[in-house]
This record gives sequence, C-alpha cells and structure tokens, in this order.
Amino acid sequence: MAYNAEVSSYFNNSIKAFAIPDIDNGYIPQGIAYDPASDNIFLTGYMGNGSESPIYILDRKTGSFIKKIKMQDEAGQKFNGHSGGLSALGDKVYVAGSTKACMYVFSLKELLEAADGSSVAAEQKISLKTADDFMRVSFTSCDDSLIYAGEFHKGAIFYTHASHLVEDGLVKQKAYLMGFSVDGDSATLGKVYSIPDSIQGACFDGDYVYLSQSKGVFAGRILAYNLKDIYQAGTKIVLGKEIPLYILSEKNATKITPIPPMCEELVTVDGKLYTIFEAASNRYIIGKFMGLKSVYVTPVEFFR
Repeated sequence: MAYNAEVSSYFNNSIKAFAIPDIDNGYIPQGIAYDPASDNIFLTGYMGNGSESPIYILDRKTGSFIKKIKMQDEAGQKFNGHSGGLSALGDKVYVAGSTKACMYVFSLKELLEAADGSSVAAEQKISLKTADDFMRVSFTSCDDSLIYAGEFHKGAIFYTHASHLVEDGLVKQKAYLMGFSVDGDSATLGKVYSIPDSIQGACFDGDYVYLSQSKGVFAGRILAYNLKDIYQAGTKIVLGKEIPLYILSEKNATKITPIPPMCEELVTVDGKLYTIFEAASNRYIIGKFMGLKSVYVTPVEFFR
C-alpha cells in the first residue's frame, strides 16, 4: 500500500511486544494501560458480535495471556458499549464510557483476582455530563495524580459540545483532554487541554505527552509535546467549573511521526511506547496484512 514507505521507519524502530488476543475472533482493540504494581498490561475495546466488552490482562514481560474479564456497568448489567480506553491509577481502573458521557471505575484488586472468563461490575460511574455540557469519553490517560478523559471530534458525526471550541490564532479545535482528581465518589476538575481532531489516545510520560491521531485507512500520526513548552492559555468553563486551559495543536508539537493506520491508545513503560491498532480486527482486516495483529513497542526517543 502507498503508506508502507511512509511508516517504514516506525516498523524499523519497533518490535512486536505480544499478540493481541482474540484479534481474529471479533475483538476490536481500543485501549491499552499499564499497572506497575502487577507489571501487567490491560487491554479493552468491544466485540463485533455485540457481546460484553472485554478487559484482557497480559503479563508484560512474557506477553502471555492471563485472563479475559467481561465488563458490567455500575448496576451489574452487561456492558457491551464502545469502551474506547482504560487507565490504571492507584487501586482503580478507569474505563471510557463513550457516548454515555462517563467513566466506569473498577477495582484493580477485583480484576486481578477474578477468574478467567468471569464478569466484573464497575464500582461506580463518574458522570461527565451537566445540564449545559457533556463529554463523550473516547479514551483515557493518567499522569502521577490525575485521570484524563479524552474526546474524539471529526466532522458532524463525531461531534463535541459547542462550548469545547478553542480558537487561538491559526488554531481552531473542538476536542478536550480533561484531567481530574478522584476522591471516593467525587471527581474534581484540574485542567483541560484543547486537542486536534481525530485523536484516539493520549499518554503522559514525565515532561512529555503523546497523542495518537487516526486518519482512517491512511497512515496515522503520533504527536509529541514537551509540556515544559506548553503554557496556560487562559481558562475555560467545563462541566460548570472554570479551570486552566492549555492548547496542544499541530502547530506546537515537538515532533509529528507517521505510524500505521488506525492506532488507538498508547502507553509508556520503562522508556518505551506501546501502541495498539484496530486495523487488524475482523471489522477492518487491512491490518492483518501489515503485521498489526500485535502490540508494538518503540523507544520514546523515536517520537521526540
């Protein structure tokens, strides 16, 4: 295909970390997260046949499959939604609730102790919707203290709330990456980043943040930012609260790197960036011919 040469440098600097489970059995990959305490990798997404959305747990060092968990919502009902991403922070795992404008919060301990093939219900649901605002959570991320909910904007079909529009000189963006702290059942907004269209994942790593941008069947991109160079650009009213605004755009990216198509979430571990692609799922197929049935790992320096 035409973009093979464009992404050859990515392949040359990356290795296959492990095979994506059930990639030929209906699983459509979306999210990837890392739990440093157990040294496990967590994957999520949804199933093409409409069955319960999964959480897979794998051993990071060996890449071996540990278990598959079937998700339930906070009411104990089967959840088969488009779980676009997940993040592990402290003793919790946060899963994107997509069009339900929420994040589901799971007990990390319960997920690790659950039997393979069992169902686990969310402990709670964090609503990201008010009378005057909403956030469709397409992906998640975290730094050392905050959980981030990210949204996907692309044209009229994948839209965001009108108030999320940010215009700053030549920059015009309509999506947010919103950070908040969680204390029990309450979530407190901390900061918000304005991000470009078509972002599928974000990863904070020290002074850097990386965004994955999907261009459909065409080559995607990783946008890298040095947060030391990102300054507050005023404030925004988000979900009824005024919080600091920062802008991540194509204009102020440290580097933009072509990658294979349909990259979803990404996570860093020990100086390496793990990326997961949905292109090899049975829904899209094209990635099966590109070697994208595996999670890839790349030194972070390649993207800086």
